[in-house]
Amino acid sequence: MPSHWTYSEFAPESDLCQGDIVRRTPELLRVLEIVHSHFCEDKYTGFLVLTQTCDLVRRKGNACSARHITLCVIRELDHLLPNLVGEICNTGIQGVYCADSRYLAEQLLGRIVNQNEQARGLFYLHPDADAGIATQSVALLRISIALRREHYDVILESRCGRVAPDYSAKLGWLTGNLFSRVATPDWDEQAGIDAGRSLAKTM
Repeated sequence: MPSHWTYSEFAPESDLCQGDIVRRTPELLRVLEIVHSHFCEDKYTGFLVLTQTCDLVRRKGNACSARHITLCVIRELDHLLPNLVGEICNTGIQGVYCADSRYLAEQLLGRIVNQNEQARGLFYLHPDADAGIATQSVALLRISIALRREHYDVILESRCGRVAPDYSAKLGWLTGNLFSRVATPDWDEQAGIDAGRSLAKTM
């Protein structure tokens, strides 16, 4: 049973759900090797199910309604930190960061831990052995692969954890927000530089 509140129990025979954590089993890696061998790399420590739960339910013994099951990759946060921090604390020297920007790095990490880092598409996973997460990790929502529903059982048998319902809902929201944002031109693009700021000052 998971000890951290961000995870929940599940019955081994239950259907897949959005937010299920999938480990790197030999069976799954064999499928990935055929579909896209890049996802077999060791840097990907696991996968997270992104497909909506309602599309994964197998009703009356039938296959799920989703023709494809989307998985995003999981990576250890430590391996991503240098690039993440470097983006906002860059000094031009690799591995050297600006001390004055430390608070910006702390704010970024705070947003990641609280599942509020929308632009980068990062979903934080806290260490919990019973959920299959060994170290502080993040799911990279932008890096995903779609497997055919014929691989449902392989994914199911590779499942090792599940995020709690509240966090699954946040995962769904983040995924939708990431890929369904409506692009509108800024005022600066239409009416000139600083047009939006100038209007704001008059309000």
